[in-house]
Amino acid sequence: MQNNEYHAYGKTLSFVHNPDILDEPSKKIYQFILRFYHSHLANNNTLFIDNENIDALWELLTTIPASLHAFKCIEGELHPMVSVTKDKHDTILELETNIAPYFSGKKCLYQYTPSEFSITRYPFDKQGVTIELLNRFDTLQRLYVAHEQLENFTRYIISPTKKYIEYVGLEDTIQEESHLEIYADVDEDEYALVSLIGTYEDGTHDLLKEDVPHSLKADLIISFLEKYNPDDMSGPMRFDTHRDETIDMIHDGLGHLNKMTDVYVSDSLQAIGSKKSMNLSVGIKVSHNLLEMDLDSLDVPKEELANIIASHRKKKRYHRLKNGQLLYIDTHELDELGNMMDQYHILPKDISEDGTIDLNLNRAHQMDLATQDFQYVQVNREESFKDVLDHLKNYTHHKHALNERYDAILRDYQKEGFQWLSTMNDLHFGGILADDMGLGKTIQIMSLLESNEHHFSIIICPASLILNWLDEFNKFSSHLKVTCVMGSAKERKEIIKNYKQFDVMITSYDYIRKDYEQYKDIVFDFIVLDEAQYIKNQKTKNAIAVKSLEGKQRYALTGTPIENSLAELWSIFDFLNKDYLYNYRYFKSHYEAPIVKDHDEEVQTQLQKMISPFVLRRTKNEVLKDLPDKIENTVLVDFSEDEKKLYLAHLAQANQLLKTLDGSKDRIQILAMLTKLRQICCEPRIVFDDVKHMSSKMEACLNIIQTYKDNNKKIIVFSSFKSLLNLLAKELDKSKTSYYMLTGDTDKADRKGLVDAYQNDDTTVFLISLKAGGTGLNLTAAEGVIHFDPWWNMSAQNQATDRAYRIGQKNKVFVYKLIMADSIEEKIQTLQAAKKDLADRFVEGNSGSITTMSGEEIMSLFSED
Repeated sequence: MQNNEYHAYGKTLSFVHNPDILDEPSKKIYQFILRFYHSHLANNNTLFIDNENIDALWELLTTIPASLHAFKCIEGELHPMVSVTKDKHDTILELETNIAPYFSGKKCLYQYTPSEFSITRYPFDKQGVTIELLNRFDTLQRLYVAHEQLENFTRYIISPTKKYIEYVGLEDTIQEESHLEIYADVDEDEYALVSLIGTYEDGTHDLLKEDVPHSLKADLIISFLEKYNPDDMSGPMRFDTHRDETIDMIHDGLGHLNKMTDVYVSDSLQAIGSKKSMNLSVGIKVSHNLLEMDLDSLDVPKEELANIIASHRKKKRYHRLKNGQLLYIDTHELDELGNMMDQYHILPKDISEDGTIDLNLNRAHQMDLATQDFQYVQVNREESFKDVLDHLKNYTHHKHALNERYDAILRDYQKEGFQWLSTMNDLHFGGILADDMGLGKTIQIMSLLESNEHHFSIIICPASLILNWLDEFNKFSSHLKVTCVMGSAKERKEIIKNYKQFDVMITSYDYIRKDYEQYKDIVFDFIVLDEAQYIKNQKTKNAIAVKSLEGKQRYALTGTPIENSLAELWSIFDFLNKDYLYNYRYFKSHYEAPIVKDHDEEVQTQLQKMISPFVLRRTKNEVLKDLPDKIENTVLVDFSEDEKKLYLAHLAQANQLLKTLDGSKDRIQILAMLTKLRQICCEPRIVFDDVKHMSSKMEACLNIIQTYKDNNKKIIVFSSFKSLLNLLAKELDKSKTSYYMLTGDTDKADRKGLVDAYQNDDTTVFLISLKAGGTGLNLTAAEGVIHFDPWWNMSAQNQATDRAYRIGQKNKVFVYKLIMADSIEEKIQTLQAAKKDLADRFVEGNSGSITTMSGEEIMSLFSED
């Protein structure tokens, strides 16, 4: 067989001997021979059977057909006799039964009777203790056990073999239990309690609590339980149910012990590790202008739900009801409800005794989102709740009467904006009108005020826009009594004092910061913030002042609700719908940090959905099909040889100083170095008195301006450096190119005159500092925009561009971004793109990652790559 040889057995039987051709019984015979022929094969090809292979032979004979062998296999019963005597020092055990004729397997004795060709098997205990003891007698004839060891010998040797060996002269040296039972339950501290009860002649005893003699089986059970690390063994074993190994003990360990003895496990303990049903339902309705959530369960009293949810929130598995019942609370329904409450910062203390939760109505959208995914909690949405959701989702279907005057002049998308604003007003929700720059946010708000009977309002805007608002009211709603709260402190105080004479009050963030206490007794119908990003920092006096005003309805107008961070969005919402985005500490830890630091897409999506009903955003491309194209060009300008040397020298100097600074802490010093490098890129003359030549970038800018001048077209130049605009003005004077200039020094009263003049005369250039003229100007006469230097924030830069690219623009607008090649300006462009992702995600509704400027990112701006 091993050599696959061909062999013939007479004329009619011959074949190649290959094990694969054997049937299954023959394979078993062959495997048995292979296993033992090396050690048990005699010269005459006889295979000897002894203690080593008798078990294997029995298994072979009993698993192959009887027709393949001649043996009779018989199961027998044998009780060897052992006599027990004592002397002064020892107990002596002597085997009285001769076991020499028997083969000894691992757990059985075997007897072969040649005359009958039979094998009889005598089985003993499954652990093999009996055979081990008999084999010792075979070697030693007698066993001597010291008296002090007799108790252990009896427990571990005699007890498990009593059923199989007849001990003569043995006294009952220890009392053993006749029966064992295990009881497992759970206490109110959520510990599993396991007791081992033994039945003795005098009654029952807890083997874990009482020091009583017990059997080997009891010892094995105790040792088995100890592997699961009980916390206490002074009474019933205590196991912390919050540990995984305890769960294993409950569901696997006790099941294993059930094979050894009777195990009784309470329903409460058995429930651990598996989810139960609690038949929990939530009804949602609108009552007294509040959102009411009504919690109910078929299994527990409503008045106890708050405490049950509080216990579940503490990760407890059990809760004791007032009637004393221990309730298992690890349920799918409580998990689902608890996750929703955690997500939207609803606490158990918010649940009243009748099982209801009252929330601000503005959380209707949140609760709809939260309950849409419920799989286990039954949700009942009442009609009043559905009606609010319908108004939010389908605001264009709920027509509000628009004032005739505005009906004739508003574009379709502006009328839609009016319907949205009116819906927000109906529901008393604050909202952000975040339309793109130049889409007429002002006139949409004015149409809302005109169409409401009660429209006493205050409009807060940058100081430069006060007169713009006044002009708009005079143009479209001249019958309204509108006043500008401006001038000296005394003049402003007098105006505020006579507030009842007016329909609309217009003031600035600067003035409201000084005057807000004078408004404390005034309640407005509408509070409107224009360029609401002015309150993006929650800690500023601007934010504190406007949030202190009393008003029935609040709106924020801004094309850039987010410029740099999510904290800005929170601050605006804190003004509009206080606590909707919770307190800032909670918002930062649960939304801002996961989104900014961990790039958590799920949390991003969640926050985006939460704010979406309260933000109306339309871009020019969406709604102004007749608006001409905006063509953006990045103009890369090369340094001259001298400029390059100057820039690289100061870059190297900055990097040397950076080695001594901390990118996270020394931001003011680092910002100063960044500013100097930016100024060198723009025009070294604004930094160094000894530089006499015009910069390469200035030359590029003047070339573009000359082209527009030659074609009788107008162009705007923005820069963040006033000193640069002054130098540019001197160059324009030299070339006799007409211009106007608007900076932070320009008197507010003169701004409108400059804008009107530029719109109507033939002046070629309007020089504007970015901060002073980035908002509130209508300069559609211009067909070109130059950004002399890149601003840190893309949104602010786009706002500036939109001074020309807005409603009323009839021509294509070309935007030129002047960037010095291989400089810090190119790195700022990359930073701008990263910041734009933030607005894309939460304002434009697009996907995108969110990046803030870490210490490493600041340092990277100085790299020489």
